[in-house]
Amino acid sequence: MAKPIFEIYEDAVGKWRWNLKAPNGEIIASSSQGYETRDDCLSRIHALGIFLPIATTAVAGEVREKEVLGYTKQIFFSHSSDDEELVGLIQLAFQYTPVKPYFARLERAARNPADKIIREIDNSEALFALFTSNVFAKTETLFWVLFEAGIAKGNKKPVYAWIEDACNVPQCINYITDYEKFKSDDFKSRNKVVREMLTIALGL
Repeated sequence: MAKPIFEIYEDAVGKWRWNLKAPNGEIIASSSQGYETRDDCLSRIHALGIFLPIATTAVAGEVREKEVLGYTKQIFFSHSSDDEELVGLIQLAFQYTPVKPYFARLERAARNPADKIIREIDNSEALFALFTSNVFAKTETLFWVLFEAGIAKGNKKPVYAWIEDACNVPQCINYITDYEKFKSDDFKSRNKVVREMLTIALGL
């Protein structure tokens, strides 16, 4: 199976930066700053743990392979199943980390979805909630996202929220957690969201 590639390069002002490219060549994450040396840049990648242990790193023709270690923890994602593009980017990003992203909308819940959701939230390190226009478009979806955030808060699990710029912030979210705004149709904004999620998840 094709793997993502860390592409490390020297920018126009002599700083070292990294891009993470999907097998199709799309940049799905990038460094937010430049580093003085190539080694500093590599050290930052390894410090964050992003996409390790099996992402391929390409530096000046050098390629290193890592083996899969498997999942060591889980993050529960609360979202709309209509946010396929954003969910796809998150899935691809987390696929190459020891963190399992659990997407309730993509799982079979059998007869009692609430019990399964509560169990999976309890098995997770944190809940990441995505409030997009697709969530607000359907009352049932908004109910489930708020329900899941409430369950996580009640179980003393950290709750992190990202809210699309065009959407109003649900009042209860202000009592549950802080949040970040983002633009779902802007590549840099989506990239920042995924990078934030990876950094938080790997640090838990």
